Amino acid sequence: MYLLNDDSESVRRQCILAAVATFPGALHWLVHDGGVSENWQDITSMKNSVLKAVNDPAETVSSVGIKFAETVVLSYVPGKGVGPNAARNDDKSIYRELPYTHPFLRAVRLEQEGCALNTEMVQWLKLGRAGDGNIR
Repeated sequence: MYLLNDDSESVRRQCILAAVATFPGALHWLVHDGGVSENWQDITSMKNSVLKAVNDPAETVSSVGIKFAETVVLSYVPGKGVGPNAARNDDKSIYRELPYTHPFLRAVRLEQEGCALNTEMVQWLKLGRAGDGNIR
């Protein structure tokens, strides 16, 4: 994710938007075609790099970083949202598609990570700190 370090705010923003568009597809590919654990490590590294962009001083970059975090939550947590009242139709997660026998992905672990990120996102909103460099 070399472009996340570019001097141009526009380049950083577009890089994150590309991650928003490709992250769910990459997960589905890993689930259905197996992939290899190195692919998962690359995707995880990309995810962690992009999530750090929430701290970008440019609001246009930090806001798309938050959009990426939302994409991760929706990809990891079953249903349409989280919590006991979450709708279960139009599920965007890989939870139900992920077989128990997958060689390196575990649905429960992804759901836990997604729920933790969702809780962190709520804190970002409560603190109103998106873009001030103190979130992640």
